[in-house]
Amino acid sequence: LLKVINVKDGKGSPKYDPEKGFSAFDFIPNTDDELILAIKSKEVTGSPPESYITVFNVNGTVLLPDQILDGNLKFEGIYFL
Repeated sequence: LLKVINVKDGKGSPKYDPEKGFSAFDFIPNTDDELILAIKSKEVTGSPPESYITVFNVNGTVLLPDQILDGNLKFEGIYFL
């Protein structure tokens, strides 16, 4: 089963930055597969890579807007212990 989720900001507007793309995501444990933690990457020619973390629900409402991760690295995986 595949479900398309349109991620929106808290006001219901589409949340899209064409320079960032999802590189990894996973359901947050103990949320009944309702909350998703995602990593976004930004790779722009002439600039170091950047990675961001965000949280949204299965309805696409953003609960944690993009937060930049330190280190100018591109992260491509999430694993919960």
